[in-house]
Amino acid sequence: MSLEETDNDFKEFSMSSKNRQKPILVQTLSAEVNWTSVGLDLAKFDLSVVGLSDSDQIYGIDRIAYDKFFEMTVKLKPTIFSMEPCNGARVIAQQLRNQGHQVRMISGNAVSTYVETHLGAQKNDINDAQALAFLNLDKQLIPIREKTPHEARLLTLFSIRKHYVEERSSSITAFKGLMQSWGISIKRSMCSLKNLKAFVLDHTGVLEPAVTDALLSMIEEIEVLNHRITEMNKRINEEISKDERHALIKTMPFIGPTTECRLLATVGDISRFSRPRHMQAFYGLVPRNLATGHNGRSGRMSKRGDKEMRTQLIECACALYMAYARGRFPDCGIKKWIDKKVNNGTRYGLLISALAGKLSRILWALLVHGQEFDIKRAGLSREAIKTMGNYVVDTETGVVVKHLVADEATMAIPA
Repeated sequence: MSLEETDNDFKEFSMSSKNRQKPILVQTLSAEVNWTSVGLDLAKFDLSVVGLSDSDQIYGIDRIAYDKFFEMTVKLKPTIFSMEPCNGARVIAQQLRNQGHQVRMISGNAVSTYVETHLGAQKNDINDAQALAFLNLDKQLIPIREKTPHEARLLTLFSIRKHYVEERSSSITAFKGLMQSWGISIKRSMCSLKNLKAFVLDHTGVLEPAVTDALLSMIEEIEVLNHRITEMNKRINEEISKDERHALIKTMPFIGPTTECRLLATVGDISRFSRPRHMQAFYGLVPRNLATGHNGRSGRMSKRGDKEMRTQLIECACALYMAYARGRFPDCGIKKWIDKKVNNGTRYGLLISALAGKLSRILWALLVHGQEFDIKRAGLSREAIKTMGNYVVDTETGVVVKHLVADEATMAIPA
């Protein structure tokens, strides 16, 4: 083949590629066409739609209101829709399933990568919908798991509580700063609301009456936030108690209701994690893999997955280490593991990150094997568990309550 023929073929290929990248804009998707995939780019009041027909044609709707969209989809033959897991996507997906369609949630990172590599990095709503339609056909792409109504409730309660806590912290910090501007310093031991009120009233000679009233109103606002946080804690406890996994998780020390709430809202089906390290990696508590060629090394913590759950586990690890540092942690495998890390000179940040990862692996073992937390087995390797004998110990009485077969002896808290 000559160079001229090759150049002509390349031009024809480029022109056909451009034609494929530009959907045919229409007002609605025809109910007579067999659609192999439909991509949806969601907005607040409308959405963009791109459909791939069985004849390899691309049709797009630039903007369509949600009510007209569902009037259109109810007439379509059952097909597969794809969308990003943005706010409200779960409700839209459920409505499409009620109409007999299938829905897949595609990661926003995958969409951005497709637009950049296939659509000239021209990111707009119709291109995002087109990317979703084509990614929907990728059998190797793992879709994002949707939240159940129970998980959605837990996430909502967690977010509201977090908002109240942040607002309270901001108010307390602002109160201290305002007092400092009048030359009045507040010690940590005086941070209770009762002491703050008395402290403001004791300095009425320095503070102007208008300033005193304003500061007292800030304290009242903090009291209201404390009451709201307490109410949210009660609602969270009520919601997590409805989950059958609550009975196992509550036996584990240093895992409070807030952490459990986030865990139950994000972990999903525990059987999808075949190994404890997979759950640890799911929450970004493993080092990055920086291997190249024959040189393998690990980097910093990956910080993938749910940021809030990772933060909760790190806070739990800090609480555990504080108990260890004060000599209040019982002698067990976890304590010996921490002793080894401390004696080796492991930095505090690395130790806390590793301890948070260990807590995630212990939670995995509790949920997978359906066993309550046992301090005597926690932190031990499977080989060490085998040498202890095939039994389970009641955490309250210390009595053997169940004998295990040889295979069940490996149901240990992973090291």
